[in-house]
Amino acid sequence: MMKLASIIFLGTLLTACGDAPLECGAPASIAGAWSYEATQTAPSAATLSGTLTLTRPGTCAVGGTVAGTIDTGDGSPEMFDAGVSGVFLDETTVDLSIEIDGERRHIGEVVADTISGTWADGSSGATGIFRAERGTP
Repeated sequence: MMKLASIIFLGTLLTACGDAPLECGAPASIAGAWSYEATQTAPSAATLSGTLTLTRPGTCAVGGTVAGTIDTGDGSPEMFDAGVSGVFLDETTVDLSIEIDGERRHIGEVVADTISGTWADGSSGATGIFRAERGTP
């Protein structure tokens, strides 16, 4: 009977470990409004600007929205409005997914009132850099 109890305990422990939440430490505070600027460097040039609003629905989880304009240089900037989801990978590194003409994955570093890094869209091959500063434009 003791052997069966040990096997059940080990099985429960292994199952619980497999469902363990992401460990990100004590992430930086990012909730609120940020001015958002991004540059697309490939395959063609474009600039994005707007307001990024972030929330922290969980310790490591990030949510929010972003709205603004995309300027491809043709004289007719286009408006965009997208959802944001993501996670903190550690206390200062955030991985955000933003749906703008495909999923743009942003990997950035939070330093004081700035988030900056690179982004890539795996389906279109578009890449670039981004920067967000706390406060609205």
